[in-house]
Amino acid sequence: MPTVYTNDTNKRAKLALAVTVTATGVNWSASVSDGNASYGGYAYSSGSWSITVAGAVRASASGKSYDFGSGVIASPYFPISDSGSVALAPGTYTASGTFSGDGSTVGTATIAPFSFTVVATTFVITFTNPNGTGGSSTLTNQSAPASAVMPNPGTRTGHSFTGWQDGSTGLYHQAGATVSNINGARTFTAIWSVQTYTVSYNANGGTGTMSNTTWTYPTTSGTVSSNGFSRTGYSFAGYNTASNGTGTWYYGGNTISSSATLYAQWTANTGSVYYNGNGNDGGSTATTTWTYPSTSGVVRANGFTRTGYTFARWNTQASGNGIDYFPGGTTPVDGTTLYALWTVSAIYPSFTDTTVSSPGTLNIAYSDGVSASNATSYSVISGALPTGLSLNTGSGVISGTPTVQGTYTFSIRATSSTANTVDSGSLTIIIYPAGKRPSTNTRLTTAKRFNGTAWVNLTVMKRFDGSNWVNITNT
Repeated sequence: MPTVYTNDTNKRAKLALAVTVTATGVNWSASVSDGNASYGGYAYSSGSWSITVAGAVRASASGKSYDFGSGVIASPYFPISDSGSVALAPGTYTASGTFSGDGSTVGTATIAPFSFTVVATTFVITFTNPNGTGGSSTLTNQSAPASAVMPNPGTRTGHSFTGWQDGSTGLYHQAGATVSNINGARTFTAIWSVQTYTVSYNANGGTGTMSNTTWTYPTTSGTVSSNGFSRTGYSFAGYNTASNGTGTWYYGGNTISSSATLYAQWTANTGSVYYNGNGNDGGSTATTTWTYPSTSGVVRANGFTRTGYTFARWNTQASGNGIDYFPGGTTPVDGTTLYALWTVSAIYPSFTDTTVSSPGTLNIAYSDGVSASNATSYSVISGALPTGLSLNTGSGVISGTPTVQGTYTFSIRATSSTANTVDSGSLTIIIYPAGKRPSTNTRLTTAKRFNGTAWVNLTVMKRFDGSNWVNITNT
């Protein structure tokens, strides 16, 4: 590693440059540091440096440096160091460096160009497969960066190929894969795993689970397990290597010598679905039956009767919490009982009277109401009754003593025993104070008078003659 000192009297700075040739180029490192640690004086200097490797400047900087010779570093510029790598083709190259202080306090240091040579090297890539039937080979005269395609490893009895293991990285590569950027001798070794054979079982339309049958080389065969599946409406007939039964047949206890999936084979039975009236008081519904290969039948129409109820649907539970089925649909599995589910027949109310008396008189008892056929209850659904009046929810009567005058608009709903409803529409009751004649917005067709309690029709018109009220007559 060339090293030079500045040419000032105290040789305060030291310039160093090192290069290391690699298979693909060169690594370099350089520094400007304290050149005379024993010097006790104080040196202040500006400075710059430049490092050239293989014809290109790899590092350069300028700035100030303090205390060269005393070991104290006070600047971010000098002392300084840098390093790097350069990819180079085979050949001869040069490297050089310079450092310049202020020219008085700190002088100049120069590393003259020196040569280095990058030499092309060759190496061998080796594939070794001591236990398999193929793939062992060598690739000679390889130069960096080389690449290699992983060969076919052939076979090995009772084993499966894991991969070619790279002796440098430990990584595995499969046959046909390309490994790149190989810069030196490399060995790839074929790695094999002991073969484990597995026979799995498929229910093929049935239900249940079965454990696999397994064995490992050098064991050469296994034993087929007895059937553990079930299928409603079918009987187990054996196993086959094809789901449709066109492959090889096996039965529990047979010997099998290779991995395989065995499919359960089934033969058809007959099936039935039964019907329950679930509270009926009459009628009947015949059982639905079918013969496989049909896997289901048609749900029958209801034949049961129940007074006051209407048939809704069938269900697999009497409570209705199971699966619903409807007449004409596909039946559930063999052996199922379907229960009739019922709904109460709907009863619809209908208003027969929605006329309410109006006006009413303040602080005078009031009683009127609405009525509907088939109604079991009444309720106010919008607006409000006059203050002091209330609705009898059982009869529909509106009664009480109004305590606040005004116009009250409301609507009443009638509900039947099956929760069906009908609304009255908008109704109005006007409450007047005692002694006030009815609204003058309507043309009067009858003369009335207030008797102290209520307005009553006038039957005779009278006048006061100064002493008494006398009838008015036309003359």
